[in-house]
Amino acid sequence: MTTHWDISDETSARRSIVRVCVRLRDAGLIAGVAGNVSVRLSNGLVLMTPAGGFKDELSPDALIRLDSQGHLLDAGSRPSSEYRMHMAAFRVRPAVNAVVHAHPPTATGVGTAAGAVFGVTAEGAALGGVAIVPYARPGSDELAALVADAAPRSEVMILQHHGALTLGGDLASALARMESLEH
Repeated sequence: MTTHWDISDETSARRSIVRVCVRLRDAGLIAGVAGNVSVRLSNGLVLMTPAGGFKDELSPDALIRLDSQGHLLDAGSRPSSEYRMHMAAFRVRPAVNAVVHAHPPTATGVGTAAGAVFGVTAEGAALGGVAIVPYARPGSDELAALVADAAPRSEVMILQHHGALTLGGDLASALARMESLEH
């Protein structure tokens, strides 16, 4: 049975990523050209939102493909500058098949100012430990290394002065964690 967030094949995963981008925008978790979403397919390939452009206006065919090492497979395309941190999460967490990066304003602000995030709602508290990742330039190898350090102990990370990253075995889990984090 397919679901709204199906990533069982490339065609379904492409449609699901586009839906997630619209939902992130509608929830106020991304604005402008910010944020990115990736999915690891069963064959090891990674689908990801491309660099630039409004994520809520993407078509399924605009998504790009990377190999398991993060090398671009689609000529003429450019991956999000954040592809390194997505690939780092996939590398250190073999059971993770979806990564969502957004800029939830409240969670990012609280996590940056307090150096911790406390669950105010039941949904937020259910996230467990939220890792606080020190600031590193977006898209940098340093940020990817910091995410690789935090990912083994948490599916939810605040990237100080930047945004958040959530991981899931499937796209629905990664999206739900991002929405719950902002709560």
